[in-house]
Amino acid sequence: MQTRHIYLKIEEIPNYSPVAPDDAEHHKHRLDCMRNMGHEDATIPQAEVDRRTLNALVYREYLDGAYTILKNDPLIAL
Repeated sequence: MQTRHIYLKIEEIPNYSPVAPDDAEHHKHRLDCMRNMGHEDATIPQAEVDRRTLNALVYREYLDGAYTILKNDPLIAL
């Protein structure tokens, strides 16, 4: 049986918002299909994004024991 070493590291993501996870791609996020009060333009207002912001912890997989080469493959193949 072949041995595979898995190097996982818990890292903090400060000020993460699930409705606006990446500022560079904000046009793909912050969309609200419900168009509730205050969301008439189908986007989530910045004040609401700020209320949903939190400090998060994630597991990241590395290819080496020194945690210098990040493995960017998705954890679950789609």
